[in-house]
Amino acid sequence: MTKQYNTTKYPSVMDSLCNHKEHATRWADGESTTCTCSAMQQYLHRTPPEDQHLVLDGDTLTFQEKPLTSIATGSPQNKIFPPHKEIYKTLLEALTTWTRKNSLPSMLHTDIKDLWNRSRQVHNAFLHDHITHKDITRFEQLFPDAVFHNEDKRATSLRIFCPVIYYECLTNTFSDPLVFRKLDACPATITNNTIAEITNQFGKPYPWALGSGRDLPNAYVLPKRKIKNSFALAAQLSVSSQHLFDQC
Repeated sequence: MTKQYNTTKYPSVMDSLCNHKEHATRWADGESTTCTCSAMQQYLHRTPPEDQHLVLDGDTLTFQEKPLTSIATGSPQNKIFPPHKEIYKTLLEALTTWTRKNSLPSMLHTDIKDLWNRSRQVHNAFLHDHITHKDITRFEQLFPDAVFHNEDKRATSLRIFCPVIYYECLTNTFSDPLVFRKLDACPATITNNTIAEITNQFGKPYPWALGSGRDLPNAYVLPKRKIKNSFALAAQLSVSSQHLFDQC
């Protein structure tokens, strides 16, 4: 009978790079933001209008370092390549656990290390442009304070937003006085009162519906472009009025 063992789950590019939730929280706390268009303009293929904040399409970006291009043009769902030491540690633990559970003699650690070194050399010979945590950090430094997000309906396409346009979209979406009103109560109090009302009405708390405090696992916001009888959505920059948000 084949036995399966749990392995370490490594983050994706989206997990490590995309920071839209952090910016949404800062917006909700009333923090102001600054324009980052000056750092983004050098990656445009045409001169942007002076009165427009920028959005970069990751699919159009290229860099001298190929891993950075892989981050921009690849899917945000791609996994980050783990450090060699972590892979070796996982291998050593898995072999030790497997031999112990199956009552087999254990391999010498020196033999395992030799096997690992040979396998890694062969693997590296076929490996190209893999993404590491250091590459994510370098990519973030190219666009300081920018908002990294995937495009709505295209989870495999990266978008880089000037935070000014991102905050404007949040304001237009969630601060419309005809739809929303501001409450003075803290998020935890509102959540607890809502769960109490749900429990009273349905007999169950359904905590997964609201999460805890600021967490809203069943609701999220994605930037979306407005379509006006046109499929020309590949432009690298857009006016803020051309961006909407979907609440899913």
